[in-house]
Amino acid sequence: MTRQLLLHLGARDRSLLLRCALPQDAPRGSRLAWLTITHLGGTGPSLLAAGLPLAACCGLHRASKLALLTLLLSHLLVQLVKRTVVRTRPAKMERFVSLVAEPDCFAFPSGHATASMSVTLAYGTVFPAWLVPLLLLALLVGFSRVRLRVHYPGDVIAGQLIALETARGLSALQLSGSDSQRFTRSGLTSSALTPQELEPGSDPWRWRPCGDPSCLGRDRETDGA
Repeated sequence: MTRQLLLHLGARDRSLLLRCALPQDAPRGSRLAWLTITHLGGTGPSLLAAGLPLAACCGLHRASKLALLTLLLSHLLVQLVKRTVVRTRPAKMERFVSLVAEPDCFAFPSGHATASMSVTLAYGTVFPAWLVPLLLLALLVGFSRVRLRVHYPGDVIAGQLIALETARGLSALQLSGSDSQRFTRSGLTSSALTPQELEPGSDPWRWRPCGDPSCLGRDRETDGA
């Protein structure tokens, strides 16, 4: 059953590729446009987009840090999956020429699609107003990999899902960490306050969060005095 399902998905993937791939005799302008789009998901542009604002402050710094982490972790996952699945690129399977240089011989999943989506989701998490335009650009980068005949549609979707899960996991960890910091700063996680932390002139025996009976007894002695 599983084998039949995989064969059916593979056949569907090939059918979509043949339908979406750019013709080999496509106009030069069209090829150049898709080449420009696809290179936005390359290693250099992705690292620049993720790391360049790291020196900035506030939201840009947080977004850049999240983008770099998402990019690094998703890249490691992509390389692991590529060398586990070992899916051959379309140029060798479908016997036609790819229209852009292939970075390696592994097709599944798409590294360009993963990288562009990783950067998009990181910046979109910190700046929600940027999410839609960045998402459209990332989807175009993914589609360009199919258009230029270097990936099947399934490779692109898998890469984008890896980026999504990586970004979601890191955002959850970041949110959990910030909540913990706010909780600590509020003093709710402190086991006791030192006399210096109390307001000036207050009685250091008046507040005992530990509920120690000896503390309560001292309170009564102080009240009685």
